[in-house]
Amino acid sequence: MAMPVHLKELALSVAQCPELGRVNDLQPNGRPHPCHDVVHAQDSHGGPFQVPEAWAGNLEQAKVVFLSSNPAISAGQPDAKLASKRIAEKYPTVDWDEDTTADFMTRRFSSEKGWVIDRRHLKEDCSRGSQEPYWGWIMRQTQALLGPESIWHEDAVMTEVVHCKSNKEQGVREAALHCSTLHMGRILSATSAGLVVVVGDKARKAFQQAYPELLTQYTRFGTDEPDGRPDPAQNIFPMDIGGQPRLVCFLWHYQAGSLSKKITNLPDLYPQDFDRLQAAAGAQPCDPEPVVYKYEGGRRTAADDDPGDPMSDTAARDFDQDLKGLLAGIDSRLPKPFPEWPGGYPDQVEAALIDAVLSIRARYGKADTGVRAAVSRYKDAVGDQTPNSLSRLAEFDAVKLAEVLHNHQMTGAETKASAIVHAARTLSDIGVEAAANIDPKDPGHKAAYVNVPGLGPVTWYYFTMLIGAQDVKPDEWLKGFVELVLETPMLRDTEYVRRLVNAAAAKLGVDPRVLDHAIWLYMRSREAEGGLPQLTDQ
Repeated sequence: MAMPVHLKELALSVAQCPELGRVNDLQPNGRPHPCHDVVHAQDSHGGPFQVPEAWAGNLEQAKVVFLSSNPAISAGQPDAKLASKRIAEKYPTVDWDEDTTADFMTRRFSSEKGWVIDRRHLKEDCSRGSQEPYWGWIMRQTQALLGPESIWHEDAVMTEVVHCKSNKEQGVREAALHCSTLHMGRILSATSAGLVVVVGDKARKAFQQAYPELLTQYTRFGTDEPDGRPDPAQNIFPMDIGGQPRLVCFLWHYQAGSLSKKITNLPDLYPQDFDRLQAAAGAQPCDPEPVVYKYEGGRRTAADDDPGDPMSDTAARDFDQDLKGLLAGIDSRLPKPFPEWPGGYPDQVEAALIDAVLSIRARYGKADTGVRAAVSRYKDAVGDQTPNSLSRLAEFDAVKLAEVLHNHQMTGAETKASAIVHAARTLSDIGVEAAANIDPKDPGHKAAYVNVPGLGPVTWYYFTMLIGAQDVKPDEWLKGFVELVLETPMLRDTEYVRRLVNAAAAKLGVDPRVLDHAIWLYMRSREAEGGLPQLTDQ
C-alpha cells in the first residue's frame, strides 16, 4: 500500500530539515543557532547522523497525540545485561534513501519492512528487541480513552516538541521554540486528533518554551497540587494548534510513577475530568448541553456562563436565528451603499505580512501614519514597491526590521518584527515564496503562520485578505458589532463570528471584505462618539 504523497513530503521535510545545514551559522545578534547544541549532540555518537524523527503512529487517523520533548539517540549498550539492549535499533540516517526513510517515519508500525512488530524494534543485526515499555504505556492510555478494542498505534500518534535526537534532552531548551515553530503546526495540521497529551516534566518545559504565553495563562501547568494531582483548570485547556482547536492536557511520564511516585495514568490523574478527555479524543459524543466552567481561585467550578471558553460559548446558539439578527442589524445600522474595500496588497506578500502583524492591537493610521507608513518604509528600504518574496523577508534581521518599521511593539513574548521574520521563515521553509503560493484553505499554510508565537487565526485571515482572499477579519471590531446587534455580551468564538459575517455577506451579495470594512468604519465611529469602550485592531 503506497503512502499518501503529502505524508511522505511532510515526513521528509522534518527528516531533511533545512536548519541542519545552518546550525553552525551565528545569528544576527551573534548568538549560536538555536539548534546548534541538539544537532551536535550526536557528535560523540559513532556512525552516520540519525535524522530528525517526524512522528510514530498513524498521523492521519489518530484521535490523540502524545507529545514528548525529543527522541533519544538510537545506540547499543555493549555492556548491557540484556542482550536486546546491546544492539541499536535500525533507524534512518542521512545515508538512507528517501523512500525508505519516509516509510519508516509514516508506517513504522504497519510497514512490510517490519520496523516494529508487537512493540519490538527491528535491530541493526535484524534481530528483535524486547517490547518497548513506553509504547506499552501509550497503548494503555489510548485504550483507557477509546476502549480495549482500540488499535493503539492507529488511534494514537507520538511526536515531539524537538525532532532532533539527543540524550538527556541535550539542546532541547534552546531549540524548542525554533523547532516547534518550523514543524509542530505542520505535523498537527495533518491530523484531526482532538486531544494533545503533553507527556512528562521535560516535555512540559519544552512545550512552554514553544508557547511562552502558557507561562502567564497557565502558571501551574504540569504541577501537582497538595492532593497529588494537577489542577484541571491549569492542566486541561483548549488551544489552537495546527490550525484547529484541540484540548491539551498534561500527564506525568510513566517513569515518574516509580521514580517520584507520580500518578501516571489519565483516568487516575483526572478522575472528575476524564470524560472530557474521552470526548476530545472522540470516544463519545459531547453532551448536547455541555457543562461550562469558570475558574475561581485557580480551581474549576461549574457556572452558568463562561465567556472566556472558546470551545463552548456558541455550543447552544441558533446560527440561522443569529444570521437573521445580524442581517437586521446591518440593515438598520450601516450606511448604504457600503464604502469600497480600500484594497490590500495583491502580489505583494511581504507587504501583506507586515501589515497583518503590525495591525495587532494597533491603530491602523492613514497613508502617512501608523501601519501603512511602516509598510511604505519597508518598501523604500528594500528598493521594491511591490515586494513579493518571503525568502527575502525571512533573511531580514529582526532588530533591523524593527528599526525600518519604526515599530518595537510586542506580540506575545517577542517583537512584532521578530514575529514577521519568523512567519516569513516558516512559510518559506514549506515552499511558500510569493502571494500566488498562499492557499488560505491549506491547513499546513495556516499552521505555519498561527504557530509562530504571538500570531493567531485572526491575523492569518487578515493576511490572506490582504493578498486577495474574500474573507473577514474576526477581530474585536467585528465581534463587538455582532455582540451589539444580537444583544449578546462577550461572544468570543472567533470562528463562529467569522462564519456568521461571511454568511451575511453572501446573503447580501457583497464581497465579505466590503462588509468587514463597513462594520469596522461603523464601530470606529461609535467609539469616537463614546458609544463603545475603547477598542483596538486585533
